[in-house]
Amino acid sequence: MSVPTTKQLATLVLSFTLWLTATVQAETVGSTHTLSELTSATLELRQSLLAAEEDFFHLNPNTLTIYINADNLSDGLLNEITITLDSKSVVEQRFIADEIRALSNGAMKKIYAAPLEPGSYEIKTVVKTSTTNDEQNTTTLILVKGIGHETLKITVANPLQKRRPELFFEQQRGATP
Repeated sequence: MSVPTTKQLATLVLSFTLWLTATVQAETVGSTHTLSELTSATLELRQSLLAAEEDFFHLNPNTLTIYINADNLSDGLLNEITITLDSKSVVEQRFIADEIRALSNGAMKKIYAAPLEPGSYEIKTVVKTSTTNDEQNTTTLILVKGIGHETLKITVANPLQKRRPELFFEQQRGATP
C-alpha cells in the first residue's frame, strides 16, 4: 500500500475544502440538510486523513513532525514562515488573520511531517512580519535527531513587545504521533 505524501494529503484537503465552499455557496443559507451532509463529509475526510497519517507513521518509524504556535503577538507580527532542512526548503507557510488569532490563543498547527533518519540537521527558520518594511527574524538550529519519532515545536513570541518576533524551539524525542 502506498502512503500519501504530505503534499498529496494537503492537496486532497485543499480540493475537498474548495468543493465544500462551492457546495455551500450553491445552496441556500437555510438548508440544514446540506449542512448535515457537509458535516458528515468533513468528518469522513478527517477520519480518512487520520488513518492515512497513522499508516504513514507506522511505515516510517523515523520521522520528524514540526508544529507552530504563537504567544503574545501583536497584529502584523506573523505573516509567513519558511523552514529549510539542510538548505532544502521544506515549509513555506503564509498565515491568514484567523490562523494567527487561533495560534495566539493557544492553538498549534502541524506544518511539517516527514521521514527523517537519525543524525544532525541544520534547521533554518525565517519568520516574516506583515509590516510595511517586511522585517524578518532568522534563526538557525542544529537538530540532533534520534531513533524514532520526534516532534519540534516552534513558538513565535514577542515577550518584550519588540518590532519583530522571537523564535523558541522545544524538541521532544520519541514522542508518539
